[in-house]
Amino acid sequence: MSQVVLKNSSHEKKEYLKTCLRRLYLKDIIERYHFRRQKALDEMSILLATCLGELISSSKLATIYKQKTKNRIDGETINNIITAFKDSFILQEAQRYDINGKRIIRTTKKYYYIDNRLKNTRCNFAFQDERADGRKSTLQ
Repeated sequence: MSQVVLKNSSHEKKEYLKTCLRRLYLKDIIERYHFRRQKALDEMSILLATCLGELISSSKLATIYKQKTKNRIDGETINNIITAFKDSFILQEAQRYDINGKRIIRTTKKYYYIDNRLKNTRCNFAFQDERADGRKSTLQ
């Protein structure tokens, strides 16, 4: 994926990232985890990219998924998709702690894309902004 900086135009960079995501990540997950609902996997990756940093649960994701696609998906399938994304180093789970009870809160979780380029690719490059160090993104 580091070859994206060698591409000349932003269009070439975007196409390269889309191809990487499709061929390397999603295809690998489908083959390794034997997902039959490829469209659901794709939709969930977009949904997770747009819900970054929010407290979410599998039931909340199932409700949002049904509203968006008019199809049902159960919580177990959502958990399997999230596990596959975590195992493939696409998502990272942020654990929440109850400071008073000194324990991990397990009901709702936050997830973050490990690579912002993949997140932006899933969101069709809607979140192109400056990098943390103030320089422009490599896609511009």
